[in-house]
Amino acid sequence: MTRGNLRVIDDPKGERQATMLVGAVVPSWSRVSVDARVAPETLDQFIADAASQSGVDTDKPFMFVLEGTFSDARIHVINGACPVHARMQKIELAEDKRPFEKDMSEVTGKVIGVFAKDAVGKLTHPATSTHMHLLFTDKRTGNLATAHIEKIGLAKGAFVAFPK
Repeated sequence: MTRGNLRVIDDPKGERQATMLVGAVVPSWSRVSVDARVAPETLDQFIADAASQSGVDTDKPFMFVLEGTFSDARIHVINGACPVHARMQKIELAEDKRPFEKDMSEVTGKVIGVFAKDAVGKLTHPATSTHMHLLFTDKRTGNLATAHIEKIGLAKGAFVAFPK
């Protein structure tokens, strides 16, 4: 993705894999308070609606930030293979390729994400228009940690921010 435009490198045989890095310089953010709980199943639509109401063109990829308390989170850190891809393909991962995975009923932190319609397999996982990472303090170690989000919900009182 460059300057809000998705650039696809053709891979007709489906053999390419890559680590992805998405970044943006956002000089100013528009913050919106979350007035009611948002379930993981409705998060994509919530982000699309809130972004549109904030004046964001949701037909183009855009960055967003979520801050506050989250619910029903499932996260992973890849260790050589993507667990989402493996589950979809019904592939059993070797012990040395299994990712760190964790379910959290509640966690406080920050989510950095990109929203991109029709970008499955390019920027997003199947059945979603978002690619998100959670930043949180690990309660066991006290260290700042990050992981890829498979699913997450928002608690009332959280905030969502979009580029102005």
